Amino acid sequence: MAIAISPRLLKRIISASIIIPIVVAGILYGGVPFILLVSANAVIVMYEWATLSMKTKQRSLFILLGIFYVLVAFWSCYLIRMDFGVRYALLFVIMIWASDIGGYVFGKLIGGPKMAKTISPNKTWAGFVGAAVFPVIGANIFLHTYDYIYGAQTWDGITKVSLAMFIVGAIIGVVGQAGDLMISWFKRHVQVKDTGVIIPGHGGLLDRVDAMMLAAPVYLFFILRFTYVFES
Repeated sequence: MAIAISPRLLKRIISASIIIPIVVAGILYGGVPFILLVSANAVIVMYEWATLSMKTKQRSLFILLGIFYVLVAFWSCYLIRMDFGVRYALLFVIMIWASDIGGYVFGKLIGGPKMAKTISPNKTWAGFVGAAVFPVIGANIFLHTYDYIYGAQTWDGITKVSLAMFIVGAIIGVVGQAGDLMISWFKRHVQVKDTGVIIPGHGGLLDRVDAMMLAAPVYLFFILRFTYVFES
């Protein structure tokens, strides 16, 4: 079964082809360019969150929760790159992107029972599996390619990293899906389809980074707690 390329999907592909190089360039350069990238994203996401919050009856509470959530998420992203370097940061975004792709591909090709019909009608359990499996594959391919090029691993180290990535990749995929569902619930709560209109085919920036925001603090915890595994 093929995945039809609808006008919306085409817009998503074009938008991704522009966004991905910008994100990768920011990560590679680090320093001021990366700080500006993270800061700009945080400001836009906070604006979109505040706009949604103003549609609720508990607007002050939602805005305060948003400030806390956005600060924790993007501060985690900052620390991942600035304290641990390019390898860790690229690994993270690759797992998040792989999760998005896996969820979409499995959801479209396999379909089946809905996972959370009242929150996000299009999400299926097949998509959930894809979102958990693809980060594992993407993480292993990236790490082994990166470390092979830079000669950073022994065979023993490769085995340790492969096993670790089965765990970390799957957890990041699952947590990312939870972040996606949380924003889907928020949108349904305020009765809007998208969090904004800044990205053609995707809606708002918050629609695009919802998985990353919840996953970033979790990933930071893993690399703080198990750095020796990642560097084997």
